[in-house]
Amino acid sequence: MVVFYGQPVDYSQVSMKSYSLSTCIAYCYNMDTCVAVYTPDSSEVCIVFEFGQISTLQQLEASSGKVMGVKMLSANSTNCSTTSDGNSMVTGYQLNNTFYPYSISDTWTFTSGSSVSCQANFTMFVRPLGSWCIGIIPTTTCLTQQDSATQCKSLYGGVLSGLQTLAERDFVAATAQPWLGLQSNFTTYGVWINGARKTSCMETVKSVDCNGTNEFAYSDPLLTAYDGYTWAANQPSGVDYVPSSSNCLNLYFTETTILGIDDYMCNVASLRGELCYKGYACGIEPS
Repeated sequence: MVVFYGQPVDYSQVSMKSYSLSTCIAYCYNMDTCVAVYTPDSSEVCIVFEFGQISTLQQLEASSGKVMGVKMLSANSTNCSTTSDGNSMVTGYQLNNTFYPYSISDTWTFTSGSSVSCQANFTMFVRPLGSWCIGIIPTTTCLTQQDSATQCKSLYGGVLSGLQTLAERDFVAATAQPWLGLQSNFTTYGVWINGARKTSCMETVKSVDCNGTNEFAYSDPLLTAYDGYTWAANQPSGVDYVPSSSNCLNLYFTETTILGIDDYMCNVASLRGELCYKGYACGIEPS
């Protein structure tokens, strides 16, 4: 939140709360749809503006006593500017499976954009680079990574999804785990995810450049972090073999336990009747 002396100029419907300034700001900060608040004349009145309810505001001198709080993202986390210059941004909020974007210009003008949604059976996650839709696609037979990637592209126009956060990983597991009970021939179940071993990490040993997530290249276009890549015990292990044949990534689990991320052969669909790769996480951008 950026707090400064100012007042709303163009606005429509608002809601009013009996909050102090600090409580008013905290209320907006924790409310997904709130974009700004206004406290006139140092009073206990908190006027809340939600998405689409305010279009412009005016910055004033301190003598006015009127305070605005605007929910913004600053490029400089250690020195947040109190003027419109330097605080322009494009952001928005998510409601269920739809993202509502808005932007704030350097003249304190709010502009609402067109909303975007995930298609049926996909769930939206908001990442730093934008909204991302993940669908867990079951298959009738065990499937290789190569076939999974081909299906994801041909059927949905997507790529195998990466796991930006633990929330994304847990979503994949929670959605896919119930299928395991239907697989009487297998005790462990795997879902293919984004990640393919770099050529430079196929015939080498573990090093600074080939150690964990950096052993792999990722085609997920909005992936900027790898918090959801929680490795299973002693994984990834492909680099321990020269040349490596375990070059593709999957999340695998039992009926009750998430075992973690594993690297395995891209052209193998099952393992000795114990493990079946019977689904994949497909990622697409909302539209």
